[in-house]
Amino acid sequence: DRWVDAVSRGYASVTGEVAFTPDARVGSHAAKIRGSPYDDYIATVNSTLLEGADALSIACWIKLNGYTHYGGIVTSRDSFLKGFNQLQYSPPGIVEKGLQFLVQVSGASSLVQVPGVLETNTWYLITGTWDRFGDGRARLYINGSLIGTGGGQVLVKMTQADYFKVGKDDGFAPGAANHKGIVDEVIIWNRALTSNEVYQLYKGDGVTYPLRFQLRSGLTPADVLTATFGGPDG
Repeated sequence: DRWVDAVSRGYASVTGEVAFTPDARVGSHAAKIRGSPYDDYIATVNSTLLEGADALSIACWIKLNGYTHYGGIVTSRDSFLKGFNQLQYSPPGIVEKGLQFLVQVSGASSLVQVPGVLETNTWYLITGTWDRFGDGRARLYINGSLIGTGGGQVLVKMTQADYFKVGKDDGFAPGAANHKGIVDEVIIWNRALTSNEVYQLYKGDGVTYPLRFQLRSGLTPADVLTATFGGPDG
């Protein structure tokens, strides 16, 4: 079994020991990541998924097995810290049991940081959206409900020159900011989902197309025209 991008039908690359686990929120298995100090993560197929995009959305199911300093869930940084789109959690003492979503292009950024929303051993659907033709602010949802809107605005096109990493924030040293737990059904769009679409995603009523990337598990790349949010793993 391998990790598949259901859009490009290519295979994502794995660093470290990302394992398949039957403890999945959707389908039959998900990705289990050991977390810091281990440098385990999955990298997307395309390093410029959102280059030039006017909007974006990122969603995935997560279950924490512990807290890690700025543990990256879905992140992308290029060498100039541009096009930085991040869903991550922070430990007690930083933003206690918190979740963060940051959209940054050059000197412009919009950051949502909400404490006290994540417990261990609990499944959450986390979703972040941004639209430069809206108000340019990042929005963060948990389980289909809006929990925060970012300060600051990003009113320019997205830039990206690095792969999205699932399970890692590589703005830190290797193994220093890795997610500890399970990640399931990562999806990236180059448009902002509406609040109703985010809610329907949480309720399991299907995925809104078109997608830029969808991480699934299986031996054969999925047919995205007929597949559901569960992917080929069921």
